[in-house]
Amino acid sequence: MIKLRDNKGRFVKGHIVPKRWIENLIKCNTGIKFTEERKEKISKGNKGKTRTIEQRLKYGLAKKGEKCHFFKDGKYDRTLGEKVRNLKEYKNWRTSVFKRDDYTCQKCDERGLYLEAHHIIPFKFITEEYELSFNDITNKFLILNASKYEKLWDINNGITYCKECHIEEDTFRGGKIGN
Repeated sequence: MIKLRDNKGRFVKGHIVPKRWIENLIKCNTGIKFTEERKEKISKGNKGKTRTIEQRLKYGLAKKGEKCHFFKDGKYDRTLGEKVRNLKEYKNWRTSVFKRDDYTCQKCDERGLYLEAHHIIPFKFITEEYELSFNDITNKFLILNASKYEKLWDINNGITYCKECHIEEDTFRGGKIGN
């Protein structure tokens, strides 16, 4: 008999756990919401970890096609903008714009509000310039080639707005036209 647990009831490293055990664990944990304490522990455990391109691609492939929660009725229900906004490069750009603007809305000069980073040259025009379209592009292609799209990550093409000011200024959310 193989000893799967140590004297404290923890699994012994290196032993293979039967597949049916894993399936039962998945069934038991489906739909369970994490407590705030548990979320905090997970967050602390992931702090400072940098994922390699290979890891990012592996995670992306794990939920590809029908496994993806955006896959509905035989097609994807997700925009190119959402794909780009999930990239690490976008998050770094956004943070850089906030830091440069001292976490202050550049229109109303308020601090402490929910902030959004706005592309001065609209995101749509930049993606058209690079001839990116959702139908032609895969996550793998986007991740591997993200550094090529310099205008998307140029902090001089970004400005910090609070949500209300962003709605007023944004061409594509009913704000100024032809900005």
